[in-house]
Amino acid sequence: MHLIPFPFRQKKWFVMALNIIFIISNAFAFVLALVDIEYFQYNNKRMTIDLLFIVDEGQGMLWQYIKDFWYLLIILCGLVYLLVEFIFRKTESSNTQFKENFRIQAFIFLIGLVLTFFLARGSYNNKCLSPVNASEYSNVQNIPLVTNTPFTFVYSIFHRNLEEKHYFNNEDVEKNFSLIRYSGSTNKINTENVVIIILESFSSEFIGSISNYKGYTPFLDSIIGESLVFKNAVANAERSNKGIPSILSSMPSLMDESIISSIYEDNNLTGLGIYLKEMGYHTSFFHGGINGTMNFDNYTKLVGLDHYFGRTEFNNEKYFDGHWGIFDEEFFQYFVKKLGEFPQPFFSVIFTLSSHHPYGVPERYKDKFPEGPGEIIKSLGYTDYALRNFFDSASTKPWFKNTLFIITADHPFKIDTHFLPEYKLSSRKYAVPIIFYKPGEIKQKVCTRIAQQIDIMPSILDYLNYPKSYKAFGHSVFSDTIDSYGYQFRNQIYQIYNDDYILYFDGYKSIGLYNYKKDSLEKENLLNTQTVVKNKLENKIKAIIQEYNHTLKSKSHQ
Repeated sequence: MHLIPFPFRQKKWFVMALNIIFIISNAFAFVLALVDIEYFQYNNKRMTIDLLFIVDEGQGMLWQYIKDFWYLLIILCGLVYLLVEFIFRKTESSNTQFKENFRIQAFIFLIGLVLTFFLARGSYNNKCLSPVNASEYSNVQNIPLVTNTPFTFVYSIFHRNLEEKHYFNNEDVEKNFSLIRYSGSTNKINTENVVIIILESFSSEFIGSISNYKGYTPFLDSIIGESLVFKNAVANAERSNKGIPSILSSMPSLMDESIISSIYEDNNLTGLGIYLKEMGYHTSFFHGGINGTMNFDNYTKLVGLDHYFGRTEFNNEKYFDGHWGIFDEEFFQYFVKKLGEFPQPFFSVIFTLSSHHPYGVPERYKDKFPEGPGEIIKSLGYTDYALRNFFDSASTKPWFKNTLFIITADHPFKIDTHFLPEYKLSSRKYAVPIIFYKPGEIKQKVCTRIAQQIDIMPSILDYLNYPKSYKAFGHSVFSDTIDSYGYQFRNQIYQIYNDDYILYFDGYKSIGLYNYKKDSLEKENLLNTQTVVKNKLENKIKAIIQEYNHTLKSKSHQ
């Protein structure tokens, strides 16, 4: 804009407009980069357009964020000062007077346009530079070091549409991965009550009985001692609004945005509630947060959970935590009370919130729960205590013995910060509990196969002998005939792993294969030596991506 070959470029109003654009745009880039200093610890990827969704959800937390991360604000002020004093004003004084030579000025302007175009694209090829190109200059673990937050954020704004993939024809897709699920059982339909408990940020790393140490969740450990638990269970994403669709719709998150906040949010996605309503279930969803948080109210209705209970329905601000919603202990008791009012069979989901930043516990419990590695520990202890009180109350109710409980988490605490060595493996960074509990019916067992959040929906339908076929990206954990594997999408790279190997795929080609059990630091790339393993995992993830993109773009998951 400084090179526009017309005299008005030296008018005060035009110069002032450029000054404002320069300072505001660079200050905004600083804000993005600084916010990511803290936010990166939680999701292990550079920020994208989903920041706008997070800002909308957390606007009531502004002063809390300033209090907790005050030093970022000081750094921002310092950077803006340097920007104005040492970059803007120093260069402003060197501007030369406009000369009446239109042809030369126009030529310089065109050269500037061409250079700007190629610099902005980052490439002279038919594809512009994208975050995935970082994999050409570093291993997968260091991709975020190669990119930068303003770049990934702007890129994601203009790349919200999923691209249809055609790796295979329809027949070959089915050979590598099929969405069709059917229990095949001839047993009578089971109409037990189903309750899913989703614990905010409950990494497996903090649960002693899963991680082989004392841990910080004594009650959950006692439940595990009577349950079917999957020691190698993983989440399919790093955020709550991505984890909930994985659990309730068996839909992984293979794009930057959550389905709930994406341009595909109004597509005809199906879910567990729809299938269970066909079997006569009363359906409901409980979350103690502000009604409308993360668009959960609209999403849950879309997937068949007819009744939503939030902070509004709880209607007692005495137990408001001052940040996000109602403390877990009181909201769990409200949950017990409402379950007793529902007709059976019922299907109900509760999503806790006390173990969310800023990890508050009621004042009366400030010295009750131990501290540990990470600021979340005390709030985990509190939610575990609230869970104990819930089961103490629920066990006295007539519906309790006829209820299947599934306990899991929305996502791990932090993707890339761990204090136990095994959770530093790429295949374990997303580790969360998946527990099936029904005393007297489900036998205690610790299963070592990989299980994912997307396996929860087909597992419940299999357990209940759902009589029809349906579509799901996960598989029933009660089936012994399915190979177990896990997969996620982060930093524009897909990762898929089985019991021994992990493969990284950039959407076009495989860029890494490692035996993570023998090579925990992933130093030896086996792409050229383990071709059978590479082809199997690559074909699997290609088929999953193809089905995923097509499912969302075709506006139907039926």
